[in-house]
Amino acid sequence: MAFPSPPTYEAVSHHGPRVQLPTSELISLILDGRSIYPAGSALPRYELSASPRGATSSVLSIKKLRYRLSRNNGQGRLRFRLDDLYTCRDTSFCLHTRRYIAINGNTRDSRTYSHVKLRPGITGWSSCSAAGHLGSVRGRKNKQMRWKDDAGRTIAVEEEAMLMESGVLMSTPSLRLLQVLSDRDLDLIVTCWAARLWKEAKREWKRYIPWARGEAKPVPFWHGCIH
Repeated sequence: MAFPSPPTYEAVSHHGPRVQLPTSELISLILDGRSIYPAGSALPRYELSASPRGATSSVLSIKKLRYRLSRNNGQGRLRFRLDDLYTCRDTSFCLHTRRYIAINGNTRDSRTYSHVKLRPGITGWSSCSAAGHLGSVRGRKNKQMRWKDDAGRTIAVEEEAMLMESGVLMSTPSLRLLQVLSDRDLDLIVTCWAARLWKEAKREWKRYIPWARGEAKPVPFWHGCIH
């Protein structure tokens, strides 16, 4: 798996020995190809096994990057390690079962949830939910997806990718946090968001998505939850 080149030591040394995403802040996350970045950061925070637009497999995995500055003879070097968070499996091909995305945690229970099912709503993927954890609903003007916790609080807003009629990119898919979340819950909502986009891409191949890195291929225009 290839990763973007990390920034220089000078660019990140003011963060101290650990460069982490502070969950005490209300951040926005941006999807670019296989990488998910905090807005304004050059450091990817999550990495998918494939870009959603090219993930034709029935399995999608998501990993988290953790950074550390190491010093050797007065020289600093940025290092990272990968935490294998979740594996998402598409069950739409299974007979005699209601379709859903099976999300399985790959670490201890204190860090990830063991088994989560992301399901569409009664009328399809204009809404979706993970029982006991999350739910999402389309905004009234169909430009946003609101993600809620099991208590009904809106905890994040998903913004669709926006293209001009000429095909010029105006914005990329993003997830904006509205509530402070623990690492465990943040990782889950990011995984559900990525899984939703992945499922949508598998179902619709209509337009070109210039924000997806690599060779341009017909891909869907993100316009809401999965179909």
